[in-house]
Amino acid sequence: MNKNILIAILIIGVLGVGIYAATRNSADTLVDNTNIPPANTPDEKPPVTNPVVIPSPSAPSVITGANNSTTISTALVTGQIQANGANTSYWYEYGSTQALGTKTNAQNIGSSYVTVSAPGYITGLKSSSVYYYRLVGENSFGRVAGNIYSFQTNTNPATPAKAPTVRTSNATNVVRSTATLNGQVNPNSSETMYYFEYGTSNGLGNTTAFQGTTAGSTSMNVSVDITGLSPMTKYYFRINAQNQYGTVNGSVASFTTAGPAAASKPTVTTNNVTSITTNTVQANGRINPNGAVTTYYFEYGTDSLLGSLIGTTTSTDTLGETNTTLTVKANITGLSANQKYYYRLVAQNAYGTVRGSAVSFTTKR
Repeated sequence: MNKNILIAILIIGVLGVGIYAATRNSADTLVDNTNIPPANTPDEKPPVTNPVVIPSPSAPSVITGANNSTTISTALVTGQIQANGANTSYWYEYGSTQALGTKTNAQNIGSSYVTVSAPGYITGLKSSSVYYYRLVGENSFGRVAGNIYSFQTNTNPATPAKAPTVRTSNATNVVRSTATLNGQVNPNSSETMYYFEYGTSNGLGNTTAFQGTTAGSTSMNVSVDITGLSPMTKYYFRINAQNQYGTVNGSVASFTTAGPAAASKPTVTTNNVTSITTNTVQANGRINPNGAVTTYYFEYGTDSLLGSLIGTTTSTDTLGETNTTLTVKANITGLSANQKYYYRLVAQNAYGTVRGSAVSFTTKR
């Protein structure tokens, strides 16, 4: 074979092997890359987390209720209203035509974002007559009227009717972030719901859950615990109640939460024991929880260092989140006669554990 032809065949063979190898490497690369996520196309955007939107105050939301109850001269009507963050009043417009023309007395529901019932009691009507009515709500952002519905009076005698009576009482159990709101409610013989409004201004703004009462005719004490308050802050509150004859508001009262502005680990002092006998003593101490719920106990033993040999404690008790120094005590029993002991007070809250100084005592013979 011609030498030049042989060289050409060898070159072609080498090139063929190279092309094949390159093709295999490219295929292998494509297979390996199947687990790699593709890059964003120009139309794709990274995911966006929607921010929490705090609603802005606005005109009230109003729904007239289609259901009603009538007598010879009265009508019980109802609806729903939401104050939408501004102090809101509601009333019913009514009349013998859809032009309406007459309205009930205005009633206040406060300024929360909670939807509440809006009962109304219309009196002085003619018997066996058709009337039209609608619910209207108003605050500083506007006046809104619901749909118009109708009712017809009849010849049934009117029944005694009276809205509830309420009184706002002083708040109790006021600490850094919690308080108990108190009031009095007289249902005046109709099933009644009550709730408290509260906030950092006379505008209030927050509403507790609705609570029910029996249909009695005597005044009863009611209360609701609220949480999540800011320390060293003045709050305003009032009680509201409503039955089928209307909504009433108590007077606005106030309280100021306790400090400190920031809670910290407790302050602890171990005091001398008292009431010493042969096998019992009363352990004493003082604790300031410094604004956080605090648990405490006394540890005791014959080890002067109160180390690993101690192994004995009184039962654990709890103090609220006050910023006041409180006296605490506990009975220690099962001691040996004429024996020297060491003990100390231990307190713990979310900010740390503090041990008071060790104090010694000797039981009687």
